[in-house]
Amino acid sequence: MFGNKKGFSLIELLIVLGIAIFIILAIWYLWIGSFRFNTEIRNNLTSVAEIRRAGELIAKDIRNISSPNEAIYPILEADSFSFSFLTIDTFGQKLRVRYFSEDGQLKRGVVYLNSNPPYYDDSEEQSTVILRNIGDQQSPLFEYFDKHYQPGSLPLTEPVDINLIRLIGVNIYNQHSQIVFSTKVLLRNIRNNL
Repeated sequence: MFGNKKGFSLIELLIVLGIAIFIILAIWYLWIGSFRFNTEIRNNLTSVAEIRRAGELIAKDIRNISSPNEAIYPILEADSFSFSFLTIDTFGQKLRVRYFSEDGQLKRGVVYLNSNPPYYDDSEEQSTVILRNIGDQQSPLFEYFDKHYQPGSLPLTEPVDINLIRLIGVNIYNQHSQIVFSTKVLLRNIRNNL
């Protein structure tokens, strides 16, 4: 009478249900983990692209430093977290460019030359954020080297004599992704006989 029953007992049903729940939770956990990993990779790749774009913009501007007038030295200010210089844009307009760190952001300020008499009005500076999340950089954003630079050379000490600068090191650190962009840029348009 009781010997040959077909079907599941309550214990067998609970074991199968437990295994099914475990498999579903494992699949869900793997899916969430891969989603988070994918998001982190995407954010890091975006950070790398932003840092590279900012570094390339700075390097391009530094390479194009030139004085709008032979009587004026084109580098105006050079310290660890700010660098300003004179240049001529692609349309032939004379301008002053300033890179600086402010509120955890790397900014680029541009002032166009006013005429009669020619001067740069600081109140007309147009600042744009070129990189966010640089944080509170402990290491210098800009380093300056003279014409005797060799790999491994120490940068010029502050206050920097701007007349000695021939090579500029740019070091950008992204606080969020902990990525560092570092490059050195030679000043092409400054004569060595100054």
